Amino acid sequence: MEDDYKNSLPKGCKLYEYRIDSVLGAGAFGITYKALDVNLSQYVAIKEYLPNNCAFRQGQTTVVAKSNHDKETYQWGLNRFGDEGKNLAKFKHPNIVRILRYFVANDTAYLVMEYENGESLEEYLKRINRCLTENEALAIFKPILEGLQAVHEGNLLHRDIKPSNIFLRYNSSPVLIDFGAARYDLSGKSCLMSEVLTPGFAPFEQNTSDGKNQGAWSDVYAVGATLYRCIMGKRPVDANLRAAALVEDNPDPYINVKQHLAGRYSVSFLEAIDASLQFRHQKRPQTILEFQNLLCSETNNSPKITALPLMSPNTDEILDDTVINVRPVTNSVSKINSKPRSMKIKIVIVIIFLISLVITSVKVYQYIQHEKELALIAEQKSIAEKSRLKKLALEKYQKEKQILVKQQRLQILKVAEDVLINGNQKQQKIKMSQLAKLAITDADAMRLLGLGYYWGMGVAIDYELSCQWYKKSAEAGNQEAKVFYEKSTKCR
Repeated sequence: MEDDYKNSLPKGCKLYEYRIDSVLGAGAFGITYKALDVNLSQYVAIKEYLPNNCAFRQGQTTVVAKSNHDKETYQWGLNRFGDEGKNLAKFKHPNIVRILRYFVANDTAYLVMEYENGESLEEYLKRINRCLTENEALAIFKPILEGLQAVHEGNLLHRDIKPSNIFLRYNSSPVLIDFGAARYDLSGKSCLMSEVLTPGFAPFEQNTSDGKNQGAWSDVYAVGATLYRCIMGKRPVDANLRAAALVEDNPDPYINVKQHLAGRYSVSFLEAIDASLQFRHQKRPQTILEFQNLLCSETNNSPKITALPLMSPNTDEILDDTVINVRPVTNSVSKINSKPRSMKIKIVIVIIFLISLVITSVKVYQYIQHEKELALIAEQKSIAEKSRLKKLALEKYQKEKQILVKQQRLQILKVAEDVLINGNQKQQKIKMSQLAKLAITDADAMRLLGLGYYWGMGVAIDYELSCQWYKKSAEAGNQEAKVFYEKSTKCR
């Protein structure tokens, strides 16, 4: 455990009646452990407040702020951690993680929670290696939305909803965990600490540390992004990339699920997900209840493709323009016997017509999907090309900058050499001082220092020091210095 989490408590460490067994996970604000309640002989989950941006573990147990400057921030967060524990402990919802106890130790604080057997939604998706059906997704997210609605009614936001923070018990019931990013944003308060946001699942407004524009709609975005992961097999485009595209008047790179998954899920289900992932928060469902109503506005059953009927309810409408050539008959018996045959022919024609209609419809649908895929590929190529051109422009700018810096350096060295040869002692002394700074990395500056000390230009003549600078310049690749050093009698 210590190898994977360098900042964690050691295995076997005691916290009152709890003994640390292993690390369940770690995030920006703390570490969660699996621990044994030795009095009751049952496992619990314990979350330790340890914000890695402003604190660290001193020794094996104690947590301290990184600097005096971080103490106020650390203490502010510690108070919020305690407040959140007390508020979350009020919730007795079956789909919200249950808080059992809060206590202070090791100059930090701990939340004791029920330990659940099961796996996270992210682990489950990787294990089954496929996307969820609509029924499967609703079975997980309807209870989660009900629990989240209760959280919002308590003036709390979760602010870190993602597949790894939805836990599936062994009985398949879901529970929302890890409220480490929860803050009192619904009542106007906000977190002053920098947070680590999960790309793809966090809305753009969560990039601000003042809590502005954050609300229930922010958790709606994260729930929609998690649903997107479940039915698309990947997370949505990061909100920062969407913002960059919109700022440059480029199309939003978000892939619309209603268009991409048409026919596989109900229309209302796909429209609800697209609505929740609107970039501008004003355009999203503003509450969990509003989003839930959109998500479940149609039947919970996944759409089924039914076969077309073999016969139209009104066959005469289809056969009005059908001409059948029948050889003339001379008696009433022949006319009567021809009627069943004529009906069979009509039925065959109807069947052929309907089959042709189905085949044509399938081909049209495939063509439309193919055109959509081509358009998406073209859009992705356009984005990649713009990125490539930007990269080339940046490389060109950097090369031009390097050339300019090199030219400026050569000009400075040229002026310095001219002053050393033609200037007075005062000017030479100034240039020698400047060259001493440049000589840290510049071979030409080293050579000029050797020249100055050799002839006493602004400094006292010092052949030993002169030879040292010529040698350094030669070792740095200056051929002129190398020739002088090898031929000078003073340097032998």
